[in-house]
Amino acid sequence: VAILAGRNWLNDQHIQFWGEYLMREQPTERLVFLPSTIAFSLQYLPAEDLLAGTEDNPLRLLKAADLVFVPFSDSTDADKVGGGSHWTALVYAVQERRFLFFDSCGRAVSAEVRSTAAKLAELAGDARAGIGAAAVEAADTPRQANGYDCGVHVLMLIDLLWRRWAAGNQALPPHDLKQAVTPAT
Repeated sequence: VAILAGRNWLNDQHIQFWGEYLMREQPTERLVFLPSTIAFSLQYLPAEDLLAGTEDNPLRLLKAADLVFVPFSDSTDADKVGGGSHWTALVYAVQERRFLFFDSCGRAVSAEVRSTAAKLAELAGDARAGIGAAAVEAADTPRQANGYDCGVHVLMLIDLLWRRWAAGNQALPPHDLKQAVTPAT
């Protein structure tokens, strides 16, 4: 908890906690939150390995989902758990077969994000899985005003989209995203 007191980055555990909180606070089978550890694994493991394991594996819910939320760290070091220095969000509108990428620093969609999108499309049974990687749209995202709030932006974005979608507002991206995530002070 001490990390929340200063100008520090949120880590995997903070991001995971908020995803679990949303799933309990606003439960719906149509919305799926993937932990950042699964997002990282999507880049490196074959689909059949990712689907193996327990019945509560969230990847098993993809085909029936409306939205899949993927907090994405820029870590590429498989030997360092919880590494990376920047958080972004990938949102997969499964039924629309559409990927939206949100980055509070305005960076371009990386090859790792595109690869993850392609793997998600494959796991969801999307017939265009082979071209899914090219279909990631960079959404107009509110910008962070400092070098450490990217994780906060990701959590606010996921929270906003999750709650609105659960309430029936299914606009992607929402027209008031900037005002909702970075209100005027």
